[in-house]
Amino acid sequence: MRLITILLAMCISTSAWSTPTTWKGKVVRVLDADTVDVLRPGAKGCWTIQRVRIQGIDAPEKKQAFGKAATKFAVAFVFGRDVTVNVNGKGKYGRWLGDLCRGKSKYKCLSYQLVRKGWAWHYRKYSKSRLLDRAEKKAKKETIGLWAGKTPLAPWLWRKKSK
Repeated sequence: MRLITILLAMCISTSAWSTPTTWKGKVVRVLDADTVDVLRPGAKGCWTIQRVRIQGIDAPEKKQAFGKAATKFAVAFVFGRDVTVNVNGKGKYGRWLGDLCRGKSKYKCLSYQLVRKGWAWHYRKYSKSRLLDRAEKKAKKETIGLWAGKTPLAPWLWRKKSK
């Protein structure tokens, strides 16, 4: 039992030291449309689960209008799939900030797909992406996803209002 505890402690401590900018893993949980857990190989044959907040977007909260639909889309797009995680740092809640991609094309990334299909806003406060900006404009023009609603409320405003 003591040996197992020591090995587990070694796995946890060594995986915390490495902070690569890109890594591969499998999505094992979708908490909401813009937050997922990814299982990835760590040091010395250990595996670790990393929480990733999708950067550059803000999707409706689960209790907000379109929140469940946005989460359902994210589940269909990435759950159980092998992904490449492009990390840009850590956020204030300790989650990795980055994007998950199912291929090499920027059009195969979760952030782009959520915005393009109308399930998330391009979060301009934290992103200057022209790709996401164009995707959001196109989704609005086509009135798809949350843009089909009468008055879609941005999640950052909804969170402020619900406090």
